Parts: sequence; structure tokens; C-alpha cells
Amino acid sequence: MTRKITLFLVCSFEVSLILFFVACSAWATETDMVPSFNDDLSKYDDTNPEMFSCAFAKSKAIDAIVGAWFHEQTINELVEQKNKGEIGKGEFERKNRDEQIEIAKWAEISANYSTFFATFCKK
Repeated sequence: MTRKITLFLVCSFEVSLILFFVACSAWATETDMVPSFNDDLSKYDDTNPEMFSCAFAKSKAIDAIVGAWFHEQTINELVEQKNKGEIGKGEFERKNRDEQIEIAKWAEISANYSTFFATFCKK
């Protein structure tokens, strides 16, 4: 009898949690569900789409620069591994080539967003 009561209580608790979260979801507004991660972007909302686009382009260009920097750091680690003898010359060249390709992609993304920012967002 004790196991049946325990099982019933556990199941009841889980069902009540599910119902609670469903009710909270139904009452939540759309703006409550969208978190604001960047103050520069969130302060514009939909009132000024041009400024939103400029802030977005600026943040994406910075993100792309960081992406390229990350791959440059990986290349530096590969050079250290090669110098220590942890990886062979062929593996180093393959990984280095892959990282160079990634750097080129991030540099192109950064250049595109920077060009957009410079063209449309100068004051």
C-alpha cells in the first residue's frame, strides 16, 4: 500500500508541475519570452530599424573578428604542438590549412558587415 501511495504522490507532483509550466507559458507575453542579451540592440526594439541594423552589423563584425582571432590562436597551438613533436608535419599542414580556410571565412564575414556599417551607418 505504501508503494502505491508513493507512486501516486510522485505522479501527481509531476502532473502538477507540467500543468504549472503550461499555465505559465500561456500567460507569458511575447516580450517576456525574448531575452535581451545586448543593451545596444534591445534599446532600439522596432522603433528605429535603421539603428537596429547598424547595431546588429557592428556586433556581427566584432563577432567575426573574434572568430578569426580564435582560429589564429588554434594555429599558434598547432605550431607549439609541431615544435614539441606532438603532431607530425602532414597533420600540422592539414590542420593549418583547415584553420586558414576558417580564418578566411570569418574575415570575409567581418568585411561584409564592416562594409555595410561603413556605408549605411556613418554619421
